[in-house]
Amino acid sequence: MDSEGEELPAFAKQTCLSPVSKSAPVEEDSRKPGGLGAPGTARGKVEEEEGDSTLTVELLKAQIQELRHRLLRKDSYKCHICLDSYSVPLTSIHCWHIHCEQCWLRTLGSKKLCPQCNAITSPADLRRVYF
Repeated sequence: MDSEGEELPAFAKQTCLSPVSKSAPVEEDSRKPGGLGAPGTARGKVEEEEGDSTLTVELLKAQIQELRHRLLRKDSYKCHICLDSYSVPLTSIHCWHIHCEQCWLRTLGSKKLCPQCNAITSPADLRRVYF
């Protein structure tokens, strides 16, 4: 199977995110100007890391939702001949393989065999499939 022509999902195109360490030490130094929680202090860095982790969680939730959506779409069924979603799906009553109408007719025009299993098939044996 040639995987060079396949398009990558949106989550595969993004850069890799490194996990956020929750064990960063918090130093309390009240002598510094700005006190605790100011940018540049240890507490400010921990708060920034927590913000990054919530961003990472939201990004992962969006990726999960996109994958669920792809699984539930009807066009996830593909013809084994043209490798595209079915335009008008037909099945043979002999072997029950499903292909596009154009793919079936093109194949049966040259030989009277199912392109998937080589069962003897004619155009009269094809039936429309409704998903």
